[in-house]
Amino acid sequence: MLTFPGKGCEGCSISIPSHKSPGLDGYNSSFYKSTWNAMGEEVTEAVLEFFKTGKTLKQVGHTNLVLIPKIQCLKEAGDFRPIACCNVVYKCISKLICNRLRELLPHLVDGSQCAFILGREIMHNVMLCQELTCGYIRKTISPRCIMKLDLRKAYDSVNHGFIQGILKGMKFPNKFINWVMGCLKSAFLSISLNGGQHGFFQGKGGLK
Repeated sequence: MLTFPGKGCEGCSISIPSHKSPGLDGYNSSFYKSTWNAMGEEVTEAVLEFFKTGKTLKQVGHTNLVLIPKIQCLKEAGDFRPIACCNVVYKCISKLICNRLRELLPHLVDGSQCAFILGREIMHNVMLCQELTCGYIRKTISPRCIMKLDLRKAYDSVNHGFIQGILKGMKFPNKFINWVMGCLKSAFLSISLNGGQHGFFQGKGGLK
């Protein structure tokens, strides 16, 4: 018997903000919330089917990538911010997986990583940095310097094989690993350009 945190599929649908952009099927979470009495059973069956088999239809994972300009003068792909518009059923599946993983993150992620972990604030590192550098201008201390590294966001380009290897290395159950990899491998992408959909290709990297 599969058990999930909170109220299961209905709880996930409710926790997804109603104003979020819809997926390629054209329905956002607001639609499912207002029609849950009629649609809830079918949505729940679709989600549970994934957790039983580790697989889902390509249509469920079909995601629309919308390119949002970062600047006015666009010259290269990096000048766009890609926004992934996923179907609500796919969001429910990934949210249930994330809810399970969230409880373990504080034990898996080093304390020096202060962002994106519940109960941690990135401002703690900022304050620590200020304390360490406040005396750097003194003439009585030895020469020293500080470097700021501009790191690329790993979740945009991380390899799926690496994710699977990390989960195995951390001794996650095989069933959970199959859920995560099934969720990633079911992602098929189309790019929205000039009002039309272009391409239908499988995602090979990144955490959508």
